Amino acid sequence: MGLGGNDPKTLAVFREVFQRAQKQWGAVQGARLFRTVPQEDKHQAQFWNSALAFSSSQASDVILKLLLEWEIELGRRRDPFRPKGPRLIDLDLLISGNEVWNQAEIVLPHPRLKDRRFALEPLLDLEPNAIDPVSGVSWFQICHQLQDQGVDPMPWSW
Repeated sequence: MGLGGNDPKTLAVFREVFQRAQKQWGAVQGARLFRTVPQEDKHQAQFWNSALAFSSSQASDVILKLLLEWEIELGRRRDPFRPKGPRLIDLDLLISGNEVWNQAEIVLPHPRLKDRRFALEPLLDLEPNAIDPVSGVSWFQICHQLQDQGVDPMPWSW
């Protein structure tokens, strides 16, 4: 699961997501925290990004639905005029093992993961040897072929 946000309360909400994930799935592993320059809507604060890894017997579409519910419960408000603008929390299901989904309600791996260093860097903290099940290429190789994108690791862990 990828986490992002750029509100002053984002880090507190990250901790809440971690606690919810522990209650839901038991053992949860957290990636380092990353500070990231906004990629598309440049006129906003820098983002915090991280990722969580867990095991679940739930179907990926059920997990994604739960993450979207958590976003709402935690205060996420989507601005239709600034879809890439400021946000308190953004939760994405990045990968689910080697699963490939391409349906209206869920696409796995995340459809823009291969273009987003801010999502790949935390993912690689948790799964350094993970392979894109669509291309067969390592996520590490995909990540390091991308431009810098202003993603900086912070000395903070869960």
